[in-house]
Amino acid sequence: MGPTLERLEELSRSLPGRRLGVVGDLIADVYLFARPSRLSREAPVLVVQYLEEKVIPGSAANTAMNAAALGGKVRVLCAVGEDGPGKAVLETFRKAGLETSGVLALPGAETVTKTRILVGDPGRTPQQVIRLDRGTGEVISPDLEKRLLEKIEEADSEVEGWLVSDYEFGLVTEAIASRILRSARKGKYVVVDSRHRLGLFKGADALCPNQEELGEFLGRPLESREAILEGGREALEALKAKVLFLTLGNQGMAVFPRGKDPVFLPVVGPDQVTDVSGAGDTVAATILLARCSGADPVEAGWLATCAASVVVQKLGAATATPAELRKALKKAKPLLGKSREGKEMKK
Repeated sequence: MGPTLERLEELSRSLPGRRLGVVGDLIADVYLFARPSRLSREAPVLVVQYLEEKVIPGSAANTAMNAAALGGKVRVLCAVGEDGPGKAVLETFRKAGLETSGVLALPGAETVTKTRILVGDPGRTPQQVIRLDRGTGEVISPDLEKRLLEKIEEADSEVEGWLVSDYEFGLVTEAIASRILRSARKGKYVVVDSRHRLGLFKGADALCPNQEELGEFLGRPLESREAILEGGREALEALKAKVLFLTLGNQGMAVFPRGKDPVFLPVVGPDQVTDVSGAGDTVAATILLARCSGADPVEAGWLATCAASVVVQKLGAATATPAELRKALKKAKPLLGKSREGKEMKK
């Protein structure tokens, strides 16, 4: 028996005001919009006319923005280059009301930036034609690591939970991961979204990999429901987590709570997806807010699935508002009884 709509709506009203700390790799997502003009005489390529440019917080920055959009009181702990994209992301943080005293400057370094060029006629959905990445994300210096550890120590007594967003761009060192996990051992909620280093975070409250990331950790692809069930259980034990939230793209989510059967949650909303960029950030942020609000793993999974169903309908790394989450929950009502335990899925 899954949660009721009334219970999920009650939990959604409890998300605002939760005090969270977000630690991780900050990336600036730059979207450059243009309209097609003509074919170039210089090479067999399209000439496009510049329209506008937007800088949107990405990765850990997007996770923080998602938590704030749902009402969380968010402290951001990360590092940023002293350049245009970095300053733009910081300004977005401040406008959204995020606490940024833990954002440290990287003298002489550039902010890791992903520039997407999108081309389309006005009034039509633009198509991404190329992406240009800048910044190597080198491991932070010992001095910067020391300063960040001090910021984490200062914030720990103020936050109810920590979210680690590890894109392997150099900020989350072993020492920083160890310090955050110390909070988990003391009973604080710690949710981890790590692209390639799940093994670094043994003992977290919750881990939020996607299907490919979990397969990489286990060293084998997870291509069937049976493989997913086996892999999820194996990873849960190996990583000593309380719960594993495995996102499955258009197949929904599998929730693996310790000591209980796994549960598969169906996808919420229409099949048409505009952009999956940042959906994992939304999932992780919502899960931490939900866990801090008293949600059990399956309830947290439903809230996260519904929040993600909102952002995938938007272009780029996006956020969901409380009103949008409530609307998505209502759409999910017919599905709430369709979540199934792993033992049923094998039939």
